[in-house]
Amino acid sequence: IANRGSGDISVLHARTGELLMTVPLPQYQGDNFPEPMYVVYTTVGNQVFVGDRANDRVVSFDADSFSVVGTAPTGSGVWHMWADPDGKQLWVNADIDNVTTVIDPGSLSVITTIPTPADLVAMGGHPHDVIVGPFGKLAYVSIVGLGGSSDYVVQFSTESFKETGR
Repeated sequence: IANRGSGDISVLHARTGELLMTVPLPQYQGDNFPEPMYVVYTTVGNQVFVGDRANDRVVSFDADSFSVVGTAPTGSGVWHMWADPDGKQLWVNADIDNVTTVIDPGSLSVITTIPTPADLVAMGGHPHDVIVGPFGKLAYVSIVGLGGSSDYVVQFSTESFKETGR
């Protein structure tokens, strides 16, 4: 569980709900105290990813020891994130920079950064939720804040990273 105001995550026993440990996010080189957002687990690499909104990054933990594996940069305003079923891509929305950063979970390198469609940003929109489909071929990013207009879900190819539908 991401404890947003505390700079740490709580690890609970899946069956009993018992608190097993509290793990701090590593301090960033700057002055910003870590602000954990969402948590995503991948079986590939047995990693737990935690968004750090205050420091524009994702922190990777080993899911057994909860030692820090490393970090990956993101856009500003880390929000929701989702990994594909094969653990090859971690999609991270950033609502301040209006981008989605796609990260390789194995190397913690940025594969690409996808800007939110300009017409939706011009209407006040920013990325919110994201999921990758069950076959890993398509990702869906919700765009909210369109000032009275309907929100959108934008579909992207996970191969070309191009918009393929709305």
